[in-house]
Amino acid sequence: MGAITQIRVLGGTLCLAISATLLSNWIKSRLPEFLSPQQLAALLRSSQALEAFDPETRARVRFVYAEAYNQQMILLTGSAVASLLSLGLSFGEKARTLDMAGL
Repeated sequence: MGAITQIRVLGGTLCLAISATLLSNWIKSRLPEFLSPQQLAALLRSSQALEAFDPETRARVRFVYAEAYNQQMILLTGSAVASLLSLGLSFGEKARTLDMAGL
């Protein structure tokens, strides 16, 4: 059971890393369209920088973050489907024992 638990943790960690990378790349590629480099740097340091933006810019930034969140959910849904498929493929007709494996 220890190996199975480790694989599950590894899978979760990989999905988290991919999801965080997706968020970072998404916002860094879309926010420079309407934010200055100083505004972008301040926002990436702290979300409190959002309070200094005018209402229109604030709404646009929130929209970009919402799009990134949607992309993360699509990624995680795909990961869940892949997990269910691998679970379905892991069942055999008869459970194997150590005797059957030759150990």
